[in-house]
Order: sequence, then C-alpha cells, then structure tokens
Amino acid sequence: MFATSPKTSPNTSAPKRKYSAPRLSITLTCFLTVLRSIGPSYDAFRLVVAAVLLLAAGLKGYQLSTEPVLGTGLLDSRWFLIGVVEFELFFGFWLLANLLPSVSWAAALACFGIFAGTSLYKAMSGDASCGCFGRLPVNPWYAAGLDLAIVLCLLYWPPPQMCSPASTSPAFRWIELPSRPSRYFGGVAAVWLLVGIPAAFAMSSYTNTTLSDTGKIVGTGDIVVLEPATWLGKRFPLLDYIDIGADLKEGRWLIVLYHHDCPKCRQAIGKLAKFASRSAVNSAEPRLALIEMPPYDEAGVPPLPPDVPFVHGLLRKDKQWFAHAPLIEEISGSVVVQTTTDALYQ
Repeated sequence: MFATSPKTSPNTSAPKRKYSAPRLSITLTCFLTVLRSIGPSYDAFRLVVAAVLLLAAGLKGYQLSTEPVLGTGLLDSRWFLIGVVEFELFFGFWLLANLLPSVSWAAALACFGIFAGTSLYKAMSGDASCGCFGRLPVNPWYAAGLDLAIVLCLLYWPPPQMCSPASTSPAFRWIELPSRPSRYFGGVAAVWLLVGIPAAFAMSSYTNTTLSDTGKIVGTGDIVVLEPATWLGKRFPLLDYIDIGADLKEGRWLIVLYHHDCPKCRQAIGKLAKFASRSAVNSAEPRLALIEMPPYDEAGVPPLPPDVPFVHGLLRKDKQWFAHAPLIEEISGSVVVQTTTDALYQ
C-alpha cells in the first residue's frame, strides 16, 4: 500500500536494510495456509480485505494529522497521500457493504496489485519500512507478501456471481446491475463523508514547525522541519542548536548532518574521508564537521577513523529534527554558500 512518507520516524532517513526475498514467500505461504484451513468464501474474505484497508487508512491518516511530510514529488505530497487515505476509507466501506461484488472484486485485484508493486519497489530499494501502516514499521517484503497473498486469495475465491452461469456473453459476465437498494449506496457514501471529511480536515490542517532566517523555532510542535533550500545566502540557522556551533561560526566548513543508524549517511561520510584529508593540508578547502542528529549512538562509535581530520558535534536532542539525511551544507563565515551532495567533494 502507498506510504505516507519515506520514513518510519520524524527523524527522517529511516535506516535502509537489506531484506531477503524468501521473506516474501514465507508471508505468502503462512497467509494462504491459514486461510485454506479456515476455508472462507469471497463473502468472508472481503471482510478481511476491508479491515486491511481501513486499518491502513486509519494509521496513515493519524500520521498525516500529527507529522510533517518531506516528500517533494507528487507521490510523496501531502495532498496525494490524503487522497490515498480517502480512497482506502471509501473502498473499505464499499467492501463491507458488498455492493456490486464482481466490480468490487476486479477493483480489489487492481488495487492490491498496485500496492504489491509499490511494496516490492520499496523492498528492492532497501527501505526499512513500506509506510503502508503509518508509523508502524512493516518490512516491505512482508507488505508485498501480504498484498500478493490478497491478490491470490481474490483469484481463488471470486464472488459467487462469477461462478454461476450467466445469460449474458462471457465477455461481460463480470458486469452486473446493482443488487442492493439505492439506500445502500447512499449509506456507504454517508458513512464515508462522515468519517472522511473530518479526517481530510485533520490531515490537511497540520502546520509544520520550522526555523526562521534568524534560527528561531516558528511553531509549537516538537518536530522541527528543516528546509535547506531556503538557507542559501543566509546565516546557517542550526548554529545555535549545535554543541560546537561557536566553533563553526568562523571560517569555511562542510557540515554533514547525519543519523548514526542511516546506511546512506554512513556511505556519504565514507566518501568524504579523502576530502577531509585534503582539506587538512589545503587551507582553501572547507573543513569537515560531522553533526550527529538525535537519537545519538549510545556506543559512541566515531563516524570516521581517528586518522581522518574532522570535528564531531551533536544537534540538540530536545527537539525532533525532520529532514532528508544526510544533509550537507557548505558555510563560510556562518553563511550558507551551498547546499550540496557528497559527490562534489570526493
């Protein structure tokens, strides 16, 4: 199922882990074994599908109502994700009411086929969680297994209308006239509006807590959204929140904000080791400062070997900092001169 955010926590950049594909087959096997032992029909299984959709919608909706969204593309935008939540709510209620079973069956196949593809993409990308259930971390391989299992079960248990002879052409057998009174359709729409409108308002009314140009926190939330795209040519706003901020105010620095458990951060820092060695003998190069974002590494393992020249600092832990990590900024005299990637400094 679609994710709200590429992350499982407000500290962003959730650690990416490598999961093996056998977990996908394990999930499929267990799910199908349980269902075969119960022996459900389509009428019973659609309730399971509806429950999955409503649970996913509820958890994602809560996350969107209480947390910022970092996505910059369409699929990660807040409005698109709100649309996904509203669709899951509507389709879940629709399946509960059992309206147009054959059409609903076909729509569910397409829906969970798309969900499975999205989860597989996240699994192959190494994401730690699919984001299908909001902040509840779910291994993308398991999520893909669940989605594919639902697809297989829908194929195994089609609606009874599709299993009986029809007087129409086989090509149109899956199309049917409404078998329920119009008040059933109105009831589904009413319940969806009753739940969906307040949910949409809550999800869309969330206001980010950010940093001003002077470094002051604007907003009352505990999660502070970092917006480096707005920092260029201005004073680096995090200087007052870094324990070695006074040292960074003078001279040129390449500042890397990272999470200790983020493989992408570790990879970027490793690539900067040669740059740090060069900058130690060339005063024209900025010095390297590695700033750890909370939660900190309790083991205290340094991000680079001791023979690599760099300084290490900590970002204050009384706030949750929300940003794509690693966040790399070049500053000169406290002013941001470039928001960049490690590739420019290898």
